[in-house]
Amino acid sequence: MTRLFGLAVCAPLLLALALPVAVNIAQRPEPGLSVHRLEVVFVYVGGSAERAGLRVGDRIVSVNGKSLKDMTEYHAAMSDLTAYEPVLFGVASADTVAIMTVLPRDTDQTTMIRGYCLWTIGLAFLTIGWWVLLRRNDPVARGFFGLCFVFAFFLLDIPDLPDLNYMRGKEVARMLAQTLMPAFFLRFFLMFPGRRPGSRASRAGASRWLLLPGSILFAVTLAVMKWDPGATGTPVETALELATLVYMLSYFLAGLYFFGRRALRRDRPIQRTKMLVVLTGLVAGLAPFLLGMMLAQVFPDRLAGPAQFLSLSLILVPSSFALAIMRYGALDRAFVIRAGLVYAILTLLVLVGYLLAVAVLGKLLTSIFSVSTQPVMLVVVAVSSLAILPLRRTVQDWVDDTFYPSRRVHREKLTRLGSALSELLETREVLGALHSSLLRLFRPQHLVILLRGDSEGPLRPVDPAPGLDGPTRPVDELDPAGDLARLLIQRRRPLHNEEIEDLLLGTGCDPAALEWLTRHGMQLLVPLVSGRRLVGICAFGPKVGGALYSQEDLASLRSVAMHAASVLENRRLYQDSLRRQRLETELEVARGIQSSLLPVAPLVTPELAIAGRNVPCR
Repeated sequence: MTRLFGLAVCAPLLLALALPVAVNIAQRPEPGLSVHRLEVVFVYVGGSAERAGLRVGDRIVSVNGKSLKDMTEYHAAMSDLTAYEPVLFGVASADTVAIMTVLPRDTDQTTMIRGYCLWTIGLAFLTIGWWVLLRRNDPVARGFFGLCFVFAFFLLDIPDLPDLNYMRGKEVARMLAQTLMPAFFLRFFLMFPGRRPGSRASRAGASRWLLLPGSILFAVTLAVMKWDPGATGTPVETALELATLVYMLSYFLAGLYFFGRRALRRDRPIQRTKMLVVLTGLVAGLAPFLLGMMLAQVFPDRLAGPAQFLSLSLILVPSSFALAIMRYGALDRAFVIRAGLVYAILTLLVLVGYLLAVAVLGKLLTSIFSVSTQPVMLVVVAVSSLAILPLRRTVQDWVDDTFYPSRRVHREKLTRLGSALSELLETREVLGALHSSLLRLFRPQHLVILLRGDSEGPLRPVDPAPGLDGPTRPVDELDPAGDLARLLIQRRRPLHNEEIEDLLLGTGCDPAALEWLTRHGMQLLVPLVSGRRLVGICAFGPKVGGALYSQEDLASLRSVAMHAASVLENRRLYQDSLRRQRLETELEVARGIQSSLLPVAPLVTPELAIAGRNVPCR
């Protein structure tokens, strides 16, 4: 129910509220000052407020004749601000109130770029969190969506309205999100990247306890605001701010501690690679953002506008977390570099096409036919949306051929393996070819194939290599109705041992399933599923040399498993058909022998006649 509410209500509602902000970013007038707690904290040099005489430290007591008690009333008064209409600021000085007239101007380019960049980042947070929650239904996905939703709420910044009740509701929602964000942060890092042991009830109880301090602080802050809305700097407010700061720091530091502890674990290499990918995404996302802020401060005249584009690198932060959540397995550097190279070239091609179409073709049409460039822009966007998928495939093939030629060779070997399996008639021949090819292509230290003989029997290890007395590694039988087999049928893809442990622990499985996995030292299980039937399992040990199974390996094994499962199932059905034909032939022969032993005519004597009829059992 919580997942459905987030997918169908929360995310669409926030997006609907944020759309007007995107429209009004370029049209928002700029008064040239920043106000905090009704006190001017910054005045833009050369701006309208500076020309009107406003200075840092001035206290605003009214806007256009409306008295102000707090920042909520200030934002409500400024919400219907329009360009070229003077704004009357009442500034308190000693015992008098001075009225200063400020004529707002259009939003400058730097402010407009900053606004659009922040809005785009917020939209990326919301979209990525929604996509992860749509694809996965577990506590990790729900925690990630909650965290992304909170960040999107602050970045998208739903619009202000003159209605005071609406503005107070928005302020309460913002304060609630700000207070509970540390709890969402810590809860997510307690669960990330996989499920933790324990029942759903115990995990829900722990989550509620994490929300308790923030809820208490929110309730106390709300009560203080209602009791004395205009008070600032009181002892109660100072103590409340200090408590909030301690609460936020402790939760954030605890979350970072758990993140670092899991990133340094050596016994779970898959989890460690996920943490390293997330760490890479954090560095790649935050470093350009901080660089842009520095450039805007050092070169405010020349680089303030272009430097704002560097803030778009923050999109890498939720993207890296989503990649770690959705992609289970070794997120190897080759996979990340290859994907980054493909999308970097794709982005460059789209950008070049856009610039050529708009800058060259648009100007040409404008100069010759005196028409607007907007239709050209719409056509470019439409064509780009239609061509992006085939263009991505073309770019990906070119990158593979140029930088990763081994990938094409590997795919060709897999294609030949599939053709060879289809040509073999005996199940044992199929298993032998599959076993030897998997050992050669993926180089595991040991590989065991478990096969299900009939619909009721267990999964037994088989010896695919002729001349050996037993399997390549002693392995126990596996119950096809057990938790592990049901999990493999449900997922229908290669599963790492760490992912299997997380999934089974999250559902409170039978300990025998985990014991089987641990006892035999298997690192990767590849199910052979045909329809809804688990035909067999390819159980891989660690790779030779200690390397992890990469995303490329998982994709290849999934393709091989689908083909091998259908081949083995067809061979099983073929063998069953042969056995039935052989049995029917034997019964027919037995029926003929039995009939030949009986007389062909009734036995007649002078005294009596004996006749009979032979009815075979089948």
